[in-house]
Amino acid sequence: MSSSSRPKADTVPIKGKNIVILGNSCSGMQLVPAQALIAQNIIQFPHSLQFYFPYGHLAVHWLLFSVIERSFGQLYTTLSGDQRCKKQKVVSGVEKTPLREYWELLKPSYKVGCKRQVYDPGCILEDSHSLHSTNT
Repeated sequence: MSSSSRPKADTVPIKGKNIVILGNSCSGMQLVPAQALIAQNIIQFPHSLQFYFPYGHLAVHWLLFSVIERSFGQLYTTLSGDQRCKKQKVVSGVEKTPLREYWELLKPSYKVGCKRQVYDPGCILEDSHSLHSTNT
């Protein structure tokens, strides 16, 4: 057993192993794509559903980070305006994914801003190896 925030120095090799990930959010976005390439099977148990925002070009990562940090408080300006707009953008992004069976797992029922925003680097909202692989 290992924590993604405090990995052990003597980590166990995962090649060909069955991996269980508890939680979602940023840890899941970092672990699943990397481990999907070498683990035999990966099962992820999320705490709750999460909003996954599409990730932009990698060259604008620093800009994205600064905008997210500044805009976090703006999610609470109105109950209907900004939150509804952001939620609709996320829901329409989810509905563009090729596999319909994941749609309900990727659409949270709570308001945008109640939890940390997770930006998908192409693992969930795009046709990627990690979500569509037979071992995940």
